[in-house]
Amino acid sequence: MHTIKLLVDHSNELFDTTLKNNISDKVVFNKINSSEYAIYSNDSDFLKLKISEILTEYILTNYEYSILKNIILSDYFYLTNDEKLEILDKAYSLITTNENEFLKMLIILKRRFLIKQSVLDLLNETSEINIDGFVNFRLKNYKNMLTEVVEKVTKDFILQKEYKEFIDMLKYFVDTQAKRTSKVHIVFENNGRYTILNDHNHDITSECFEEFGDAKRSNNLTNEDLLISSLISLAPKKVFIQLTSENYNQKILKTIMQIFENKTFIVDNTPVLEVVR
Repeated sequence: MHTIKLLVDHSNELFDTTLKNNISDKVVFNKINSSEYAIYSNDSDFLKLKISEILTEYILTNYEYSILKNIILSDYFYLTNDEKLEILDKAYSLITTNENEFLKMLIILKRRFLIKQSVLDLLNETSEINIDGFVNFRLKNYKNMLTEVVEKVTKDFILQKEYKEFIDMLKYFVDTQAKRTSKVHIVFENNGRYTILNDHNHDITSECFEEFGDAKRSNNLTNEDLLISSLISLAPKKVFIQLTSENYNQKILKTIMQIFENKTFIVDNTPVLEVVR
């Protein structure tokens, strides 16, 4: 009979439940006292594998959130408490919520594999595991993976924050312009081009884009960049948008709607009448 001892720092109902839910007919256990367990099996390899599965479930349930929290508190101390909490929730959701996304599935599977492999490596050295000590000192690869997850989530969070601040700045600039165009009409063309019409239905696209011609040549600006720059310069009170294709640039439409909040209107695909070109 092969035996492995597991030690916890104190009586833990969660560990009791995890143990009972993951035990099998080929494995039996004995709770020696409130913090010590003995697991038995005639099959040594099966016993090690089963212990690795039990400890993986227990660590993911009992330790993972705290590990993520400690990483954020240690590495991102400059963030506000609300920002830290938001990043913590996003990171935890990324590694625990299965939304049938391939990348998320890989992360979920990888973290389980790293813990199980660490347990198996240790069981090749000893038949007794102090769980807290194991989590604190033997899960380097697993913790490195969690650190990478937090880094990715934090980077995305900061980019989104900077983007929102930029949009807010543009909104303020547009709203405080003294001279503003009453309205413009933007046609999203099939070929990825845009036509800008003024409030008299005059085509002013060339005129608008020409204003930023030098900037386009020196900074490799796209038509989308020129469109946003033109709208900011015109500062219209209302923006009417006509989509002539289902393959329009959703990102640029979203940006326009964010800058000109409550001032953007999607119109039907009927051609604009009496356009003066």
